[in-house]
Amino acid sequence: MIHVLAEQATLERASDTPGYLPGFRILPAESVRALATAATLKPLTMPSPKPDPGYRPSTVTKEFVRWRDLTCRWPGCEAPAECCDYDHTVPYPVSPTHASTGKLYCRGHHLQKPLTASE
Repeated sequence: MIHVLAEQATLERASDTPGYLPGFRILPAESVRALATAATLKPLTMPSPKPDPGYRPSTVTKEFVRWRDLTCRWPGCEAPAECCDYDHTVPYPVSPTHASTGKLYCRGHHLQKPLTASE
């Protein structure tokens, strides 16, 4: 199983915007279309404008943030998203759990960031 991030317009031949194959970076539009002919396509669901209830992000929020960030957000770190933890930019509950208030950090950088009393 492989995962490729691509625009719908690329699949429909309305655009030549390349796709993204984690671990390999950019995938040319023609390659995206060739893979899509035999693939099971799953659209990326946008998270709700409302925050998720509680501390832990929903599956939709986690998946969206992983595809949005692609790598650890620590400056200079390129750890792949699948090896990263969801992190609240502003500690919960001061800031709600939502895609707009979260980011990915690899485990080492997640543990390195300053902790506050609420974490």
